Amino acid sequence: MHRSSLLWASLSALSLSLMAPAAQAQAQAQAPPAQTPPAQPAPADTAASDDAAAPVDADAPADVFAELPTSSGGLTADAAAARAVEVAPQVRVAEAARQQARSAADIGKVAFAPRLDLRASYTRLSDVNGSIEFPPELGGGSIEFPQPVNSFATRASLAVPISDYFLTILPAYRAGVEAADLAEHQVAAEKDSTAVRAREAFYNHVRVRASEIVVTDAVALLEAHIADLEALVGAGMATRADLMQARAQLAETKAQVAATRGAVQVTADVLRTLLALERGAEIAVDTAVLRELPTAAPESEALLSAALEQRADVQALRSLIRLNQHVIDARKGSRLPQLAVVGNVDYANPNQRIFPQQDAFRATWDISAVLSWSPNDFVSRGVDVDEAELELTRAKANLEGLSDQLSILASQAANDMRVALENLESTREGIEAAREAWRVRNDLLSAGETTPSDVLDAEAALRRAQLAQIDAHIAALLAHVQVQYVMGRATPQ
Repeated sequence: MHRSSLLWASLSALSLSLMAPAAQAQAQAQAPPAQTPPAQPAPADTAASDDAAAPVDADAPADVFAELPTSSGGLTADAAAARAVEVAPQVRVAEAARQQARSAADIGKVAFAPRLDLRASYTRLSDVNGSIEFPPELGGGSIEFPQPVNSFATRASLAVPISDYFLTILPAYRAGVEAADLAEHQVAAEKDSTAVRAREAFYNHVRVRASEIVVTDAVALLEAHIADLEALVGAGMATRADLMQARAQLAETKAQVAATRGAVQVTADVLRTLLALERGAEIAVDTAVLRELPTAAPESEALLSAALEQRADVQALRSLIRLNQHVIDARKGSRLPQLAVVGNVDYANPNQRIFPQQDAFRATWDISAVLSWSPNDFVSRGVDVDEAELELTRAKANLEGLSDQLSILASQAANDMRVALENLESTREGIEAAREAWRVRNDLLSAGETTPSDVLDAEAALRRAQLAQIDAHIAALLAHVQVQYVMGRATPQ
């Protein structure tokens, strides 16, 4: 009965390989909670588990992808990404910051308008002697001047900051526009990051659901084999030790089924959290997931070029560099002498410029050119210039560091895609070979030229090939997600 022992060893290896998807699902369960809108109807996860748990014919190994519960109107990776972007709190925070930056840029336009100040006042004056006495040698006598004790004054002042338009106002406005662009790029970067998390959660959920089919089918296979062994033990053709070993392996495999079903629930909960669905909401996988396969791996150089041109975080750092350059220009301009043209219109009773004073409203005006400069501001604002130059240096260094990181990510993503596609092709060949081996073993069994153990070994090999195909299929999809993310195209358009 050595072939039976080989079967148990094969199934043990299969069980161990299933622990990786479960561990990934548990790691994703730490995702932050999101708001919970009403769930959309779709086939339930529990139904998927029940379907996967249904007994299968031991003489007909299951086609994993054919048995994966899907729906033509179910969830796709694009739909999951779009939904996650729509409901993600961090995206809403970034959008609020973008609106704030846009408002600040609009307010900056007001600085181009001349400054208008309006003032009105009333003053009560004390009585004073408003006469001039002439000495006797001049003929004596006096002249009386009216002295109004109630003073009403209004003033309109208009200042045109001629030099500031070029030295401070225009650079500050350009900095505000760049800040709005920066906020826009930050929104796009947050959307890309959210979309990638949603796609990865979706594909990991598909992985463990397909893996559940494999281990559940393995349980059915073992149960059928145990039934055969019981008959062989009764006929004296097998030992009771072989039967006990089979039952122990069955118990271990059932534990793996329970672990895999737990992973299905965990990955489903992660997906519900990212999509802001109610706890326990039904999730169905669209049949399109079986056709979502990339065709070729990109070149790392082309990938890096696209990343440097399209990624939102790269564009954000470039906007930050331009913003700091404008801030430096504005702060340097504030240290220079300022030229302004100021005009005033006074309408007062009495008007102080009219002599003699009269108890009547009279209007006067004046216009002047003012050149001002403060040594104190020149010194103190030099520190502001230094701070802005440090921010510019930091932004340039961050862009250089990001470029280096993207170079590594582009190389890694291109290589991962290439390896995933090659591995996928290998698993396709492997599963075809495993199916043919199972068919031949089954025919030999019908002719009495092999043992049931040989058939079960072939079926176990087919299960391993199915699991490898699942991993390769999902790995290729995840590699494609990383390629799109490196290029800044993760968010559905």
